[in-house]
Amino acid sequence: MFTIHEHTSTLTAQLIPSAPDGAALGLLANVSVVPADQPAGTSFAAAELLISEPTDEFPESLIYVSNRNIGTTIVPEGDTIAIFRYNAPSSSSSKRMLRQSRQVETLELIAQIPTGLQQIRGMALGTVAGGSDAYLVAAANTQGGVAVFKRTEGGKNLEVAARNTELASRSSFVWL
Repeated sequence: MFTIHEHTSTLTAQLIPSAPDGAALGLLANVSVVPADQPAGTSFAAAELLISEPTDEFPESLIYVSNRNIGTTIVPEGDTIAIFRYNAPSSSSSKRMLRQSRQVETLELIAQIPTGLQQIRGMALGTVAGGSDAYLVAAANTQGGVAVFKRTEGGKNLEVAARNTELASRSSFVWL
């Protein structure tokens, strides 16, 4: 199970044991989603979590997490979308980690992509003309409007494909 924690700006991976031992959730990883080296006055809150499905074009399932800067200092590059890889431990190592109460690096930060959006409130992966989730759309709550990003490098990078700064405060999307 993957969870983002808004107030601590973290992403966690947890093991949910099968019944009848399902009482304890085993923490596999707990990583920050905040971009490094932010100026004083910034304060980030994790906002949205997407997990891509593997396809021929994007064979690796990746985790996309948006960051909202809710601080008093605006970063001109905007909020970021952090891209993570989940390195699944084997079931025997998962059981051993739980018994020994130690974590293994199972979440690997691939990239922090600046978006030009301020306070991202919604994201969605989408298909265009029969593609395979080739695009990610994200919306700002305060500045920047809506941006559509093309997933590149197997989904490990994002490039701006379109932007509309006239749209304000959108929070959800449906691809048609």
